[in-house]
Amino acid sequence: MNNEVSQVQRERQIIKRLLAVMTVVVVVAALKISATVTMPLVFALFLIAVFWPLQLRLEQRMRRGTAMCITFLVFVGVISLFMASIWWSAELLADSAPRYRQEFQHLFEALRVIAEPFIGSSTDAIRAGPNVSELAPNFVLALSEWVFSFSGALVLIVAFFVLGLLEVRDFRDKLRHGLSADEDARWFESFRRVVTDFQIYIVVRTVIGLITGVLIWLLCLVVGLDFAFIWGFINFLLNYIPTLGSIIGVLPVSAFALLEFGIGIKALLVLVGVSGIQLVMGIYLDPLLQGRQLSLSPLVVLFSVTFWGWLWSVPGAFIAIPITIALVIACDHYERTRWIAVLLANSDYKPANGAAKIDNEDL
Repeated sequence: MNNEVSQVQRERQIIKRLLAVMTVVVVVAALKISATVTMPLVFALFLIAVFWPLQLRLEQRMRRGTAMCITFLVFVGVISLFMASIWWSAELLADSAPRYRQEFQHLFEALRVIAEPFIGSSTDAIRAGPNVSELAPNFVLALSEWVFSFSGALVLIVAFFVLGLLEVRDFRDKLRHGLSADEDARWFESFRRVVTDFQIYIVVRTVIGLITGVLIWLLCLVVGLDFAFIWGFINFLLNYIPTLGSIIGVLPVSAFALLEFGIGIKALLVLVGVSGIQLVMGIYLDPLLQGRQLSLSPLVVLFSVTFWGWLWSVPGAFIAIPITIALVIACDHYERTRWIAVLLANSDYKPANGAAKIDNEDL
């Protein structure tokens, strides 16, 4: 009899695990299919967490409607500044491309000569090299298409942001009416932790991005590399994408240094200098400012950025770590799923005390 009961329990556990795997697959597929709606919604929620402290401070000095209008104007100003900076940088690089046509051809010829012993005889297309005159227009066209496609998502982000600001103050009351007192307190604490940790994360990434951008800008000025401000600005933006952003940020400035200076000491100095700045920022300053409470396993960071980047493209990569932090806190909320939080976090992670315990049968 006991053997039969044990067999039934094992079968139930297997069924539950299979259902859990199927649920994850279905949720991921749904998020991928509905990316045009779900991505702006999640992005807007995190933006609300960033701007909500400003809203609270303004409400202490003026009426709620006026405070919200000012918060919205600040939000629009920040977004417009970022978009204008990206567009200005791209246009400046595209307009300057013809100036570097000869340098590009010389560099391509040098690289072709170096690579020819390894790849054998080259085709006529490779010998001729790429058409530099077409690179700039194609680049601007690709950027225009991206801006046009992103503008639709931006409209939804703004709409969700405004509506979310109106609902934040009433959110606690809705929790209180829909849950028991104990559940209300614990869920509110979880939301508070997510918001607080995300605010810390944004401040840290902004500070590190500013320091990184300024250092790379100064390095480019010292070496004499053109468009020093643009390379600093690009690395500032890419620092919001942990790990992969730092790696990607080294590539354009190093490639342009190779184009402008050729194969030599200056190009090597730019490569080593930018790589060193990104390495120091990531290994030493990031943990010092961010604190251990936000630290995730390095493998989890890389996987999160890759996964959410695949799921929701560039915006997904930007909010990959905040989403993962929220997932860790949500899993830490229950005894049954706390092992997931421990698995995703680094070795110093300490599970929350007094989290709710869920019976095995509840999963």
